[in-house]
Amino acid sequence: MAGTDALVDLTAKILRKVSPAQRESFETLQEDVVEEPIPTLRRGGFERRDGGAVTGVEAPVEFSASSQQVAGLWPFCVGSSAPLVGTILGRNLKNSQVVCADPVNWYLKGIIKAPSALVLGLNALGKSSLVVRMLLGIMDSGFKFMALADTKPDYAGLTEEVGGKVIEVGPNKDAVNPLDAGPLWARLIELRAAHLEEAAAAETDPERAKAAQTRADLIAELMAEIHSRRVSTMQALFRLSGDKKALAVADDTLLLSIGIREAARRCEAENPPRQPLIEDVKNAVKDGTEEMRLAVLVEDNAEYKEESKALVRALNVFDSNGMFGDVFSRQTSSEIDLDRSCCFNISSVRAQNNPHVLAAVQVVCWSYGQAAVSAAKTLAKAGLMAESHYVLVLDELWQVLGVDDEMINFVDELTRLNRSIGVGQILISHSPKDYVFSDDRLSGVAQGFLDRSPMKFYAGLVEHDMDALSQIVPMSEREKQQLVDWSPEGVMDPNTNTATPPVGRGKFLMKAGQGPGVPFQVRLTAVEHRIHDTNEAWREAIDRANAL
Repeated sequence: MAGTDALVDLTAKILRKVSPAQRESFETLQEDVVEEPIPTLRRGGFERRDGGAVTGVEAPVEFSASSQQVAGLWPFCVGSSAPLVGTILGRNLKNSQVVCADPVNWYLKGIIKAPSALVLGLNALGKSSLVVRMLLGIMDSGFKFMALADTKPDYAGLTEEVGGKVIEVGPNKDAVNPLDAGPLWARLIELRAAHLEEAAAAETDPERAKAAQTRADLIAELMAEIHSRRVSTMQALFRLSGDKKALAVADDTLLLSIGIREAARRCEAENPPRQPLIEDVKNAVKDGTEEMRLAVLVEDNAEYKEESKALVRALNVFDSNGMFGDVFSRQTSSEIDLDRSCCFNISSVRAQNNPHVLAAVQVVCWSYGQAAVSAAKTLAKAGLMAESHYVLVLDELWQVLGVDDEMINFVDELTRLNRSIGVGQILISHSPKDYVFSDDRLSGVAQGFLDRSPMKFYAGLVEHDMDALSQIVPMSEREKQQLVDWSPEGVMDPNTNTATPPVGRGKFLMKAGQGPGVPFQVRLTAVEHRIHDTNEAWREAIDRANAL
């Protein structure tokens, strides 16, 4: 080895100056020297005799506790950080470590029990920017997103950037039929044709008989789901319309349910078959059937017409001449493409400044998106398309809940089965008070709804939100105060005549489970600023003001 050779050379030089007898003695000793390699140090120890190597090394026992509980303990006490799983969100405000999280990847790794997140915070503090960041990371994991009912819009730019489809919903724009069964309708004929073929072959082939029955069960399950969604969507529209005639029948769904089924039967019998419209339901109810008369306990047509008049008047509210325009009176004009992400841009509806119309359009878009996801799941189950996974963004929940408290039941039902059909969801609202109602029963429904969102992100909130916030998830006084400290608006510097942004912009407290929150800050990249400009409508005025 290099070190040994150098030592031998140095010794040889010294020996030239010594006696022949001494030199002979050294050369004899040098012949007995055997060079040994330096032993390799591995995880189990030095690889040599008596080196202490072992075949397995047990990891030390680790315990997790608060700093108060473990303060002063020896030998090792270190702070922990959020797991490095999911989308890179920003830097931890306490220790500058990278914070990674999103509901889909945390669920896939088993960190949380459901792929659902709730985002709460005041306006202009970056809630939608955080969601855009998470969607980018979730898409990188192979998911597609559906931004259902984008009111500002916040997600249209992202959708276009990633090659998705933007559907512009509003009067004289794209329509959404509240009774639309989603993209699955186009494949329903294919499913039925396959069933008829298998049923015909089943007469001579017992194996085909089993396949025919499986297909029949699938079709029956599918039609039951479509019918249930149609009824619940119409019931929600009655509640959100703000019209007294519609509100009067919102809780009576028996005749409505029969009318929808009869309208669907008539429309499917047409050539070519089509999906029913609200107008078709109204005509079916006006015509009446024996089943309808029995349902309302009448004996003749005159009595039936009087009994059904209230429902017909309610259905008239959604005529093209009403306040909803032609949004709900036509067939869906631009369908969801299951192969790419999509966004329902309803900003033109928001511009009408009618909360009832806006909330109604939101609910119909949510329902249609859910129908599309269910369609993808059913088609994959039937072997008609590859398995796909989606994450749904339900923004501005407060708009719907603010119109009618009972809508918490609709939202609860809409989101209840998302995990079972392979869907993640991100729910966005302004205040924890949106989920606290005067009716304890509704508050209980809201609590269950919130419990199914194990990942929560809080931006700045005002002081009087804290009591309601504590009902959602346990919060320490320090965490509450931090959220309040993030709530003030920006200020003007008198020396430079420039404004500072709100102190809490981009700052969030992440809570997952009952543990302490993780405070972090999101800083947008240049690309994110470009595709997600929430002040686009004000951009020219803002630039002009800053130039003064």
